[in-house]
Amino acid sequence: MLAECSGVTAVLDCGADHSRLYRDYIESSFPWVVEFGLPDHFLIGISIQCFILFQFINIAATLAWNYSDLFIVCISYYLTSILQGIYRKVIDNKAKLQYLSSSFWASVREDYNHASQLVRAVDEVISGAVFASFTINLFFICFQLYNLLSISCFYLINDHSLTNFRPLGGYENVIYLSYSMMFVLFRYLCVSLIAARVHTTSQSLAPALYDVPSTVYNVEVQRLLDQVHHDTLALSGLQFFYVTKSLVLTVAGSIFTYELVLLQYGG
Repeated sequence: MLAECSGVTAVLDCGADHSRLYRDYIESSFPWVVEFGLPDHFLIGISIQCFILFQFINIAATLAWNYSDLFIVCISYYLTSILQGIYRKVIDNKAKLQYLSSSFWASVREDYNHASQLVRAVDEVISGAVFASFTINLFFICFQLYNLLSISCFYLINDHSLTNFRPLGGYENVIYLSYSMMFVLFRYLCVSLIAARVHTTSQSLAPALYDVPSTVYNVEVQRLLDQVHHDTLALSGLQFFYVTKSLVLTVAGSIFTYELVLLQYGG
């Protein structure tokens, strides 16, 4: 709704002849339809059908976009809960570490192996969705941020005869860009931080293993500690990157650098 209000406001601001507002709106929304050179009456009839069709496709695509992020969040919660179960198994026995036998640590290592195999199997299936989600979110954040920074100032309404046509008093474009960017940014942070918990939880076993007394330290504890340190247990985007907490800072730095370059060289 904010996007449509923003589009209508742009037509009101840029259009000289206000009797052709609908035609200007169609030319702005679907420029490829106008390029066919069809008559105005026929063009308007087709444009109405195209408007309804593409609005339906737009809503469906938006729902699918949100669903993919929600799906990654749910899968991350599930994998994190399994790794947390292994962590609690060690923490619950922390008071009696000196009495635990090698068979206990062997069972913990086997559980960790099974969890690792599950995480890798799931990642192999959904890594494409993770890559698409992070790529689209990053692109949209940069795109909307650039559009927002391109607005030099908040403009005032000069044509008071069109005041009734502006539901947000002429600030539709700014409100839409601000809200859409903040919404996608918030959603990206939620997906990133929740998905990164898989990696964070897998590393949480190391401090507990350091507390094992030297008198009962055995090869099973050493093997488990080596697995925790050397295995990167996390969701990935087609193996191009792993979703960890450091990825959030890396993406933030990339966005900041990208916007500086655009503002410096984009005029």
